[in-house]
Amino acid sequence: MVTTPPGLDSRRRVCDDCPPFPTDPRGDRAPRPPRDRATMNPLRSHRLAALALLVAVCTIGSPGVQSTGAQSFGDLLVADGSTISQGVVLRRDAGGTVTTWFRGLSGYFPNWITMAGDNERVTVALADSTQFITGAHTLVTPAGVVSTVQFYSSSLGFPNGQARDGDGSTYSAHQSGLLTRYDPLLQSFGTVGIAGPALNAIAIDRERARVLGVVFPSSTPFPGSIVRYSPANGSMTTLLSQSTLISQPTGIAVDPKSGDLVVARLDAPGLLRFDPIRRTLQTLNTMAGLNGLVVSTRNTFLVPAGPSVIEFATDGTVLNTFAFPGKAISSVLEYGSRRIAPSGTGLPGTVHTIAVTAPATDANRSYYLGASLGVRPPIATFGGEPLNLAADTLLALSIGGGLPGVFQRFAGVLDASGHATAAIAIPASLPAGLDLPIHVGGIVADPAAPNGVSTVLTSSTFAIR
Repeated sequence: MVTTPPGLDSRRRVCDDCPPFPTDPRGDRAPRPPRDRATMNPLRSHRLAALALLVAVCTIGSPGVQSTGAQSFGDLLVADGSTISQGVVLRRDAGGTVTTWFRGLSGYFPNWITMAGDNERVTVALADSTQFITGAHTLVTPAGVVSTVQFYSSSLGFPNGQARDGDGSTYSAHQSGLLTRYDPLLQSFGTVGIAGPALNAIAIDRERARVLGVVFPSSTPFPGSIVRYSPANGSMTTLLSQSTLISQPTGIAVDPKSGDLVVARLDAPGLLRFDPIRRTLQTLNTMAGLNGLVVSTRNTFLVPAGPSVIEFATDGTVLNTFAFPGKAISSVLEYGSRRIAPSGTGLPGTVHTIAVTAPATDANRSYYLGASLGVRPPIATFGGEPLNLAADTLLALSIGGGLPGVFQRFAGVLDASGHATAAIAIPASLPAGLDLPIHVGGIVADPAAPNGVSTVLTSSTFAIR
């Protein structure tokens, strides 16, 4: 830990010698050649879809690996701030080899990274390393080349964390305490709400169609708060206020198994479970120095901790440690984890686009999607990756073909790049203001794979507004 002088904030520290902030893996498998659709038995394909989407939990072999430029599905990308004058994003492949993927802009360091909606580019939130006042929103290609740079105004403060919503927008937590929304179509930022300095990390609560955040105040003993925003109107609810039990919080996520909230922090114990109904805390792991938190495609937690990324089970057990010697990790993501990317307004009478991105090794294979009102318990697990859809009435309608005008192209064939586009036509007869979460996920079929599934299309969520 770094001793912080009075009037300065130690929040998400990127390295032990950095100045304080002002107060304002998976296994490889050999790719298989594309399946010849002409030789596939159509009855067998429907049985595979039904099996994949309705079978009880099972475990099969790992999906294939895609190379996209320098990246492969499942690679770990981490933001490294050990040299804040020009921080970098590192790549760790399945074999453990670490390379530099992206070298940031001079005078800025990456403070958070997340997959863009196309599941190929990466959004990198850059923080100003000279005055620690502002930052930039950047899109980086798979080859590590910046394609878009948009600078934040100094009134926002530099970005501490980001989360992508099911309408295609990106939410950012700022040191100023503001929660902003970036519209990729208008290429503009708008303020959603304010929690007070410093809004240190955010996450999407998929089951409640809300944005969660943790607040890291600027004065000792840095008592933390947990807040929840409504994207529809910006209203904020405080779930836990200025508690030393979660002092110095650096990350927040929703436990995909229980729906509870999980908080990471610099103080010990570093990993805590928060019940948002009972408003109670439970220690998951006593480790200190945890610097962020994301949910993996395996329903585990990936947490930066100094020069490492630690994978925790939802009960706090350490499953893996991924080393980045000599580095200071502030954010982590699994490359290619956004396999389902919804976009649209979510309003009745509109069409919500569902972009599907699978590994290139799945080119020309059949895909099957389903939609549900819940994500727990997952209806199936393939190769350690759960399909987080609940077995409810909406799922039966979406995969049964009963509403073809609503669930469009929910079964089809991927193109030569492993991509497809589906859609949900939201009935105009629905009332406005529903705020109803809809979860979409699926599988890619391959008769040569165990149980006929090559890739899990990890579910994503949007809300009917």
